[in-house]
Amino acid sequence: MKGGLASLLYCYVKLLDNEHPGRVTFTGTSDEETGGRWGAHWLLNKLKGLDGDAVLNGEPSGLTVRIGEKSRVPLKLRAQGKAAHGSFAGYVGENAIMKLVNTLPCVHALNGMEPQLSPEEEELTAKAMRGYEKQYGHESMGMSEVLRKVTVNIGTIQGGAKDNIIPASCEAEIDIRLPLGITPEEIKCKVIEAIQIREPSVKVDWNRHPDIVTGTTFTPENENIVKLVFDNSISQTGETPVLSFTSGGTDCRFWRERGVPAVSYGPRVYGMGGVDERILVKDLLITTRVHMGTIIDFLS
Repeated sequence: MKGGLASLLYCYVKLLDNEHPGRVTFTGTSDEETGGRWGAHWLLNKLKGLDGDAVLNGEPSGLTVRIGEKSRVPLKLRAQGKAAHGSFAGYVGENAIMKLVNTLPCVHALNGMEPQLSPEEEELTAKAMRGYEKQYGHESMGMSEVLRKVTVNIGTIQGGAKDNIIPASCEAEIDIRLPLGITPEEIKCKVIEAIQIREPSVKVDWNRHPDIVTGTTFTPENENIVKLVFDNSISQTGETPVLSFTSGGTDCRFWRERGVPAVSYGPRVYGMGGVDERILVKDLLITTRVHMGTIIDFLS
């Protein structure tokens, strides 16, 4: 993302030196990885005039035209027990850790679920899957299937005070990503239903403020901003780009929720999340030219 940020900032500074119609706003926000409540979401709700007519985002997209993203649904599971001395286990007290652990296989069973898609959603997902494979290259062989399936990651679990004390409380944080065809409210209900079968006392809550839990979002491919990114990519690469989605999340979703078309275009990333995460200089240069061309064309 540093490459995309550098590209957009470069374009913005260049635009300051020239007369042009319309208005361009540069936003460099933090907090995206942790939900965006104090970043893009805060800006849109506190400052007037940031909605705009379109959004151009610099997330690394592998030089594909990324028009959508899966929904992220963060949930917290809570179990309450009753503390007692560990030597009385099985006779007195209630083990909160065991209550919660017994429910986790039921929640994880939702991993890989495929919602029923409309013909239009099926067509869009198939296009996005081809773009997903191009974004990540060899790293994505078979991974593009995540765009049509629910994924469930049990990320953390915490409970207990000491090994000789029966734990009175336990919590787990769950990260669920949704494809088209299912909403955050629907998957939360499915989690609750799955838990009720095994341990009705376990509580399920949002693990982020509900205002920032959005559904799966996308920008229609016939939007002007999408067409301009598409055309400028062709002019700089000589190849027709593909449309794509991401299985992760971006701040674009906040604008799409407000009806503002948003698209991401950036270099391909190698080793994402690793110590050697990197992009290629030539991809950064292409990205910058595409960004500048798109901005100028849109303003014109």
